[in-house]
Amino acid sequence: MRRIYFISIFLMSLNLMSQTKFEMTANGLSPTVVGLEVANMSKETLFSKTLQWIEDNAKSFQLKVITKIENEELVFESTQNNAVVYDKQYNHVKYSIRIRFTENKVVFAPTGIQRKVNSKYDMGWKDVDLKNSGKYFKRGKLVRKHKSYIKGLMNHLNQLLEDFHTHISKH
Repeated sequence: MRRIYFISIFLMSLNLMSQTKFEMTANGLSPTVVGLEVANMSKETLFSKTLQWIEDNAKSFQLKVITKIENEELVFESTQNNAVVYDKQYNHVKYSIRIRFTENKVVFAPTGIQRKVNSKYDMGWKDVDLKNSGKYFKRGKLVRKHKSYIKGLMNHLNQLLEDFHTHISKH
């Protein structure tokens, strides 16, 4: 019995360490960063592949480079129109993402998510709290009326991550 308990704890910890999908919990975005291992690639190659990915997907993901430090770091934004429904209104969503480069590894870190109501009046961008999402949860479970909103926010972010990982993994 004890052995089964330790094996299940070990497998759960492995799953948490190898998590490559973002999700929103009551404590905020989890994980806050995702490290992507890429065998036999210098940080210069990873940086150029990332710039190529941004150029190739600029229209489909509405990507825009904000800052870049050559071969070290890249910050970009991705905007998705009518991405989520919140309070019975469609919202545009803007994701800010920082990518850091080291030898054989890329660190993908969302730094901010903002939403804006799709309206003929410009209501401005409102920040989504990435550190505390407790208002969307009750007793540790996602409140039903917020499920599609939270899932919609995470879907685009995970799609970005998956597409980026596929692109840089190609040799």
